[in-house]
Amino acid sequence: VLARVRTHLSLHNMQLPLKELVAERTKELEAEVAERKRTERTLLDHQQRLKALAAELTVAEERERRRIATDLHDNVGQNLALALLQLAAAGSAIDDAAVQDQLEEIAEILSSAVRDIHELMFELSSLTLETLGLGAAIIEWVEHKIKPQYGLVVDVVDKHDRGRIGHLQRVIMFRNVRELLTNVLKHAQADKATVLLEQEEGAIRVTVNDNGIGFNPEHMQRNVSPNGGLGLFSIEERLSDLDGSLVIESKAHHGTKIIMTVPHSETAEGPAR
Repeated sequence: VLARVRTHLSLHNMQLPLKELVAERTKELEAEVAERKRTERTLLDHQQRLKALAAELTVAEERERRRIATDLHDNVGQNLALALLQLAAAGSAIDDAAVQDQLEEIAEILSSAVRDIHELMFELSSLTLETLGLGAAIIEWVEHKIKPQYGLVVDVVDKHDRGRIGHLQRVIMFRNVRELLTNVLKHAQADKATVLLEQEEGAIRVTVNDNGIGFNPEHMQRNVSPNGGLGLFSIEERLSDLDGSLVIESKAHHGTKIIMTVPHSETAEGPAR
């Protein structure tokens, strides 16, 4: 009996420091878990701030582009147009054929500068994007930049609700579509592409489809795709800033389909349904 009592006492004496060690370690683990949660919350806050800053930067960039385009139109473009009118008036008042030829050459140079100004304004900012919406801006860009210069046929089908997409979403999606169609021209070896704008529950979906040579979407993760991998990565990042998504469906010699989705904007025109 004494031996058994001594054994139980020894076990009890050994359990006391073990319990203290377990309690101490438990407190340390709880402190570590709490610190990790605080770190995760801090990282999440920073990520949200970065997204907000990226969105603000995009809006600021678009605003500056529009300001520059407006200045070009109101100042440089108007002055060049006025100079052309004055030059034409001066030419009609001069009888010297040699001087008239020189004036005509100057007028041609000024006309070329006016065309360049208009082209630069178009590249800087799309007035149609703000006045008529995303679909109309894409159609205008295709008609102005792709149809006259390349053999690519682009069909634009607009089924989305203009009142459900905000300014930032319009700007980002317009930029993304332009980059995707530029990639098609450069890399896809396609002769036809389709841009489809659709409405779905709580979001706007834009699909760009081509009948080109296709590529391996896994290469996009390493930014080594011959079909504009780095551009696709940038597009994915911009969509992520809007809580959107990018889906790539592509196969060698079977074309490429890229689906971009962004949620409805809380500040979009009209009530969100």
